[in-house]
Amino acid sequence: MALSCTVFSSSAESVMASPGGATTDSAQPLGEPHVLERPGCQLHYWVNGPVHGRPLLLLHAGGLDHHQFDGQMELLARRFRVFAPDLRGHGRSSADAAFTLEHALADLRALLDVWALQRIQVVGVALGGLLAQLLHAQEPERVDGLVLMSCLPLRRDPPSRWARLAGRMARGVVRLLPFWIIQAQAAVRMGNRGRVQRYASVALARSGKHHLLATWAQVAQTWARSTPSLPVHTLVLYGVYDRILSAQALERVWAQHHPQVERIPVPGAGHSVAQDNPLFVNAVLAERLWSEGQGEWDVPGHRGPL
Repeated sequence: MALSCTVFSSSAESVMASPGGATTDSAQPLGEPHVLERPGCQLHYWVNGPVHGRPLLLLHAGGLDHHQFDGQMELLARRFRVFAPDLRGHGRSSADAAFTLEHALADLRALLDVWALQRIQVVGVALGGLLAQLLHAQEPERVDGLVLMSCLPLRRDPPSRWARLAGRMARGVVRLLPFWIIQAQAAVRMGNRGRVQRYASVALARSGKHHLLATWAQVAQTWARSTPSLPVHTLVLYGVYDRILSAQALERVWAQHHPQVERIPVPGAGHSVAQDNPLFVNAVLAERLWSEGQGEWDVPGHRGPL
């Protein structure tokens, strides 16, 4: 599906809330900071947008933090009440124990409960997309729509014995590597632009080897015990040049398991599609997010209709 908009240009920088999305304390705040006390973790999150706006939850990729959405926050906060957490073991949300999806989901449900959020939209990248699907599976009445970036659908069956064995062996080899090698390789594969890779390197260092490997293991071992459903309003975006999950594999798997879901390839983008091509992604979000009759959006740098 082709979209008519400015793609992958240097003017995208004007949309970014902070150049490169650095995770340092000097990065521009993305809303009002909050801390939620959770077992074994202080969950840091940021809230932005109109008080009565529809709730929107942003979930970043594994090893990164909420600054992955620097380029979208300004746009989304015009219409939505945006909640952007650092998942436990990521960014400022340091955790005592290794990352687990169970604990991360409990954190997200607690966050929704604190603010009494209902009928939320969720935008998730990679790990964040997996959590978004699991959150909808557990509480379908609270999740109205999903935008899933650079992630696979929940598997309907557990991986085979040989796949599990191969995965354990691969993770064992990676565990023996110095963290600086893991960090460098992961950062390069996160994005196609130098500033995205530099941001990823800083974020990965903050997360650390322990949580990063635990995150990868959790994602590899997750499967659905029944055929998972998705909201009617579900959109999948993936980078044409993704070096972690190939565009061909993502297209094939989504078409096989959820053919009704709209899938949009993002030109010029790698794994972190929203950072590699923010203008294109912002135009898609402005067109496809289900904000129920609130009129047209003014998207900086966007030329022409979708």
